[in-house]
Amino acid sequence: MTKGQREILQDPSKPDEENVTLEFQPRNSLRAILDWEIPDQWPLIPGWALSRLIAWAFFDQQESKLETGVAERPLEPNYAYKAGQLYLLYHVDSLWRDYEASTSLSKPPPERLWTAIHTFLQTGEKRDGFGLAGETLSALHHKTHRDLTVVYHLMDFLVRADGAKRRRRDLFTVELARHFVEKFEPTGEHLGKSLIEKIWNRYRDAAPHIYGFYPKMYLGGAADSGSAESKIQTDADWIRRVVQLAANTSVEESIGHAAYAADVLAMTRTLIVRTSDFYGVPHVTPSWRKFDALEESIIKSYDPKGALRD
Repeated sequence: MTKGQREILQDPSKPDEENVTLEFQPRNSLRAILDWEIPDQWPLIPGWALSRLIAWAFFDQQESKLETGVAERPLEPNYAYKAGQLYLLYHVDSLWRDYEASTSLSKPPPERLWTAIHTFLQTGEKRDGFGLAGETLSALHHKTHRDLTVVYHLMDFLVRADGAKRRRRDLFTVELARHFVEKFEPTGEHLGKSLIEKIWNRYRDAAPHIYGFYPKMYLGGAADSGSAESKIQTDADWIRRVVQLAANTSVEESIGHAAYAADVLAMTRTLIVRTSDFYGVPHVTPSWRKFDALEESIIKSYDPKGALRD
């Protein structure tokens, strides 16, 4: 296959227009998650796409200086491909064990096992680049927790400000959101202005996606009210959480929240926002609450003319 050629995941049971592109793009992953018809509620392809989307948003964002131009940052989905391959291997292992136990290998492998293996092999050429190398997803889950918490709360501030924007247009800036997060300290530690800005500049492209999926991956929302942070110790744990989310109807709500957040971010002075990822995606308005007295005092303490300093 030549470089730049369109890669397609072929499913013999579906017409060509319903096949999903293998080369990772956030919009293609969203299409696979929302549009694929799941036989018997078994979310192999939606889960595979979801694992790649979350891994890209959480783990593939690059260090970046503050950008003054309008060029879109290049897409570098290393961990997206790794997460997709690990997701498929997780299902191959599970389905093969079930196959061995139930048939003693006397019958052909079930279609689901074949689909998992076939999909893994079709995406296997990506292993020549990054493949299954790099850090474990479970280690990255813990390593990036602080930064993703910052990005989530920055976006949460903007969404809440959007909810009150008819009365509070003064709140609708990323700069004020960074000031709010600095003073509110959602991570439990004080982070200076320049560090928060650095974190935002790294994750800005994926910020709407992070807003949509962070609660499910880090707050236990995919399956229970427990702490996902304490329960994800291995790659299999990370994959299982994606499996739970893919099988839950709340995944559509998470995507809808991300789409809504992208539109909110686009209404700020942020130059490049990946709103095209969400073309055709139903937007879901998140629940938001008014700023309380403490939060109002933080907002009032913001000086837009103040120098950037820690």
